Amino acid sequence: MIGDDIALARRLRERVQATPRLEAGPGSLSIATLRYRPDPREAHDEAALDALNRRLLERLQHDGRAWLGPAVVDGRFWLRACIVNFGTGAAEVDALPALVLEHGDALSAGA
Repeated sequence: MIGDDIALARRLRERVQATPRLEAGPGSLSIATLRYRPDPREAHDEAALDALNRRLLERLQHDGRAWLGPAVVDGRFWLRACIVNFGTGAAEVDALPALVLEHGDALSAGA
């Protein structure tokens, strides 16, 4: 089961890396970190990006379709997925990037 969790975390990282406006962060074993970047081609104020992702985490937690936690690594804020639930599978992992984009784009648009 641990090997499956590790594989799912790796799968999530690959999905995040392939998704525009998402950035994959550090992680290991069953943990993957990511964050939303409104326009990855532009430089962003790190404090503003951290604040945006903190608001995004709150929205995701209130949404209830997925549960992510916070992580601060080298002073930067990340969304943290820790895959340990026996019910988490490829479908849930594959759906997460779109869910993060849904809420991240809404926040960026002022909603």
